[in-house]
Amino acid sequence: MTSLNDQRVLMEKYGIFCEQKTIYCYKKLRFNNFQDALNVAALEQDGSKEKYHDSDK
Repeated sequence: MTSLNDQRVLMEKYGIFCEQKTIYCYKKLRFNNFQDALNVAALEQDGSKEKYHDSDK
């Protein structure tokens, strides 16, 4: 296994680069974009409210 410094040297030598990416998490789910996370969270929470109100009837 290469050290972190060796890895940097090899990355520079071969033109390899890395990019950081934001991951959105909701409960144990992971999403690449915010809108997907929001849609799932809203559906789940809105669905829970409907179930709660249905039990009041």
